[in-house]
Amino acid sequence: MLGLNRQQRALLANKVPEVMNITSGAIVVGFAIGNVDASWIVLATAIGLWIASIVFALWLMKHRT
Repeated sequence: MLGLNRQQRALLANKVPEVMNITSGAIVVGFAIGNVDASWIVLATAIGLWIASIVFALWLMKHRT
């Protein structure tokens, strides 16, 4: 599975959601402070990617053994 050892999978499972939290936050803050109207498509995509990252992290954690 991806050629990662247990420690690498654990680290990846912990960091993927953190990266997505930062990315999603940047999108929301960008809309809040920018002169751009919020695009529902962009917000929905960010939420979808955030959910996908959580599912991916949970899948990695399940396969840690």
